[in-house]
Amino acid sequence: MNWDNTDPGGWNEAGVYSGFQVGQRTTLNEGSIENKGIEFEGSYVLTDAWSLNGNFTVMDSEFTEFCDVLSAGGNWRLPADGVAPVTGVSCVDMSGNTPPEISTSSYAIGVAYAAPFGDSWNLRGRLDLRNNGPQWMDTANVMKIGERNLVNGSVTLSNDTMSARFYVANLLDDDTPRHASIGTHWGANGATSPRGLLWTPTRPREMGVELSYSF
Repeated sequence: MNWDNTDPGGWNEAGVYSGFQVGQRTTLNEGSIENKGIEFEGSYVLTDAWSLNGNFTVMDSEFTEFCDVLSAGGNWRLPADGVAPVTGVSCVDMSGNTPPEISTSSYAIGVAYAAPFGDSWNLRGRLDLRNNGPQWMDTANVMKIGERNLVNGSVTLSNDTMSARFYVANLLDDDTPRHASIGTHWGANGATSPRGLLWTPTRPREMGVELSYSF
């Protein structure tokens, strides 16, 4: 395929664009992953007003076959010990490593309350804990984010026309990043350019009140 497409009628017929202005992208199936795990989910009604729910997951995941070109080149610059199929480019064998963004364990626990309040009002409340275990952020298993615990809650008082809701998100003010990745310094894109760390922060503790009226 002629990626530049300088043929008559092509998008680059005049040859105006060249070098970094012309890009190519494709997807290759280069490896395989093996996943084993167990998941449990359930709920229990304690009383007419109170209920519990939760889930628990354990996951064992690993590359059974994968040779990473980026880890040998621009990202971590690890010693190459293989050659990628199809392309023939030097790569690093990741067999046995854990794929990125997968927690070996996670769980969630929630308690809820719902009951009449007075003659025409309803009171609802909820408190939830969500836990995600540590996760590798790259195929080479070099960069990892730690365990995250998010606690959210709310209390709502409502009737047929009005509603008032108090809520809190990230009650424990957990500041573990949601995601992290390797990147380049601005304007430095060469193979030997210094690398920087990019991350997505978790929103800090947030509290608020929501009021609504229907007419």
